Amino acid sequence: MIKKKLSISEILKLSFQFLSTDLKNKIKDGFSIIMLITIAFNGLNFLITTSVATNFTIILFVLFSMFLTSCVGVSIHKEIIIGSKVSFLSNVFSEKNVKYLINILLVTFVATSPLLLHLIFKIFGKINILGVNLSYLFLCWILTCILALKFIFILPKIAIGKKFSYSMSEMNNVGIKLFVIFIAITIIFFIPSIFVLSFQLSILKNNSGFYLLIKPIFDFISFYISYLNYVVIFAAISFAYKKEINN
Repeated sequence: MIKKKLSISEILKLSFQFLSTDLKNKIKDGFSIIMLITIAFNGLNFLITTSVATNFTIILFVLFSMFLTSCVGVSIHKEIIIGSKVSFLSNVFSEKNVKYLINILLVTFVATSPLLLHLIFKIFGKINILGVNLSYLFLCWILTCILALKFIFILPKIAIGKKFSYSMSEMNNVGIKLFVIFIAITIIFFIPSIFVLSFQLSILKNNSGFYLLIKPIFDFISFYISYLNYVVIFAAISFAYKKEINN
């Protein structure tokens, strides 16, 4: 039997169809998570303006946001792969969700490792190492992203309770295609984000007092756009995984 190659256009089509199908309920499902993140974000902003927040506080907010994002990922994987629809917060403190978060952090660390190295060296004032400009680390970022995506199918395996291992056997052959898919999805959702940001800056410039009053609304909208972005990305991972295991 000849394996069918994973099609970028097909995965994109299926992923956006998943979002558009019953969009009203998907927006409703994400409300509680977006509200929690918005409240936490504005609380963080208040702590920053009062000089109470530390770098650790910011890290806690990032982890909190990623923890809630993990809930979305687990739910979407289960719905697409095994047809089991559950609410995002139904297993929020479950072992599965914690394991999912840890592996998202691992994948993210691998993907962003060149950028983190660049930041660390920049903090210590190192621009060149062995005569090589550290700006070239940004080129390595593409390679590490593709490498991380080669292990991305660990995430849906966690969601559906399938065994996995931290070994080369978990590597898929579609890392480059997934990278292209993720970039395409991100660009599509970047467009409305730019419009929201431009509108924010316009209000800030003309009436800063009024802007501070309505800023949480803009934060809420921006986080909703990010949420929809993640819904499509998690759907893309799910459909790609489903296609791979069915080949």
